[in-house]
Amino acid sequence: MKQLLCIALLLMVVVAVNGQTAKGSKALGGGISYSKDTYTGPDGDLEESELSFAPSFGYFVGDKFLLGLNLEISQSTEDEYPDGETKETGFAFGPFARYYIHTSNEQFAFFGQASIMFGSTKESYDGVPDDVKGKVFDINVAPGFAYFFNEHWALELGFRGIGFTSVDPNTDVDDDDYSSLQIGLNSLSPSMLGIRYHF
Repeated sequence: MKQLLCIALLLMVVVAVNGQTAKGSKALGGGISYSKDTYTGPDGDLEESELSFAPSFGYFVGDKFLLGLNLEISQSTEDEYPDGETKETGFAFGPFARYYIHTSNEQFAFFGQASIMFGSTKESYDGVPDDVKGKVFDINVAPGFAYFFNEHWALELGFRGIGFTSVDPNTDVDDDDYSSLQIGLNSLSPSMLGIRYHF
């Protein structure tokens, strides 16, 4: 009898977890990341810090296949001695697609996510009266990991992945655009910790 009860409870957990990624389900979540680096050189010291918050909403158009919209709000500071402080605020949004692959333990799942982001930035410099406005375009494909600790909530860890970024740092100046491609061992570095509510 106890064995039957345990099997029934296990089946209920499996059904509940699979239901979180079933077609027609929705997911609301957010992630946060923070980084801080300090450099010391012959020309002076440099300290950089960045804080990002990224809420998102998605709808499962198929089993384990989530489509949605990402937002990202960021604040970064670069303090260089003796030049002074630079502050940048950013806002970006765009669509994403994610596919979950559950492990043999149904509470654990890997996922792959592709996203496109369109954004704007605003920089302020010590001693400069006017802010500098810019634009950002980003494409990213990245892996991640989710732990479903009950029928509604999941803890997520995202990685940097492979990405392409195009930046126009000053929309008032021509021919200052630049781009970067991110690939290599750094692509497997954790980038964001988040939580997601499935309903």
